[in-house]
Amino acid sequence: MSISKDLTKEHIESLGFEVEEVQPKIFAVKNFISKIEIERIMARISQYTEEDWRHRYLEEMRSACLEKFGRDDIEALVAEGLLEVTWNFADKNVGYDEHDFKNMLTARVQDIFTPLGDLRVNGFHVVHRLYEGSELLAHFDQYSDKLIEYAAILYVNEGYTAGELFFTYFDFEYTPEPGTLMLFPGTEQYHHGVRPVGPGSVRYNLPSFVRKIHPDGEMAGWANFG
Repeated sequence: MSISKDLTKEHIESLGFEVEEVQPKIFAVKNFISKIEIERIMARISQYTEEDWRHRYLEEMRSACLEKFGRDDIEALVAEGLLEVTWNFADKNVGYDEHDFKNMLTARVQDIFTPLGDLRVNGFHVVHRLYEGSELLAHFDQYSDKLIEYAAILYVNEGYTAGELFFTYFDFEYTPEPGTLMLFPGTEQYHHGVRPVGPGSVRYNLPSFVRKIHPDGEMAGWANFG
C-alpha cells in the first residue's frame, strides 16, 4: 500500500467547497449537499418503520461476522474479544436504500480522497438516528478497524436539541448545520462521541468511513483490536 497524503483545508477548498477547520484536522465541509438533496434524504427517512430501525444493526453485524469469522454468534465473539458491539444501537440504524443517489454522494466524497493516495470511501449505506435521551459513547474509529483513515459524516437535519458532536482530547463540541460533511481522522487522538439528545426532533446523519485499500480485501483490518 502507498502512503496517503494528509487531508488539508486547502485541498478541500480547491475542489470548490466551503470549509472550516474547526480544530486541527477536523473539517466541516459546508453545503456539501444541497437543500433539495437534504429534502430527498429526509423524505426517505420518513418512510422507514420502527421495524426497519430495529433490525439493521445486528443483521449487518451478523453478516460481517460471517464474512470475517465464518460464524455469526455475536455474543461469543464479543466474549472472546474479537468483536465490539454497541448493544443499545439495535434500533438506531437503518439501511439507506436509494442506491443511485447514495452512490452519487459517495463518489462526491471519493473525489476528495482519490488524489491523496490509496483510499476508498465505503459509502453511505446507513442512516443513524439518536432520539431524546440517546447518545454515542466516546470512541475512536481505528479501535475496531485499523484501516480507517477518516470518518466522513453527513448531517441532514436540524431542530434537535443538545446532541453535540464532541472530541474528548480537544475539549471541543460542535453542532454541524444540515448539509455539512464532517471529516476527521480515525486515530485515537480523535476520540469522539455525541452528547445525549434533548427534547425535540430526532437527530439524523449518514456515517461513512474512508479506508486504506488493502491487498487482502475489504474486510482486512476489521475487528483488529488494540
